[in-house]
Amino acid sequence: MAEETRSKTQSKNGVDLSWAFDFAKLLSPYGLAGVDYSKILERERKNIVALAEANKIVFQGWQALIRRQSEIFQETMAQTIANAREQDIAKSRAELVQQGFDKALRDMRDIATLTTKYQQEAIDVVHKRIGDHVAELHDERKTK
Repeated sequence: MAEETRSKTQSKNGVDLSWAFDFAKLLSPYGLAGVDYSKILERERKNIVALAEANKIVFQGWQALIRRQSEIFQETMAQTIANAREQDIAKSRAELVQQGFDKALRDMRDIATLTTKYQQEAIDVVHKRIGDHVAELHDERKTK
């Protein structure tokens, strides 16, 4: 019961949403027949919560991507410096170029994988909310 009360007045991240219910009360005297402002506002609250969650996932994804790019840069620079110090005559320049190219391809795959992962997570949140929204509309239509 406490969870139900909390969810009606604030989102998962603790944002106070009590204004939405006060707004519904404010509009009730001007209501149209068959229009339930509290249901409309609750639906929009859920939309906002889903978008906020999707944005959070995207933001965390970009943070992870930037961290990974920084790691790649640091690794590449360390390897370049090590190769320059220990450049063995047996290793030709072509081998060094090939190694660098191979590493760059691996790193680009890593970044693409990270980007795809976080984009898919954000899309999943929005897709779920759209499905829930359609189900809510369908249930409302059944009850009328």
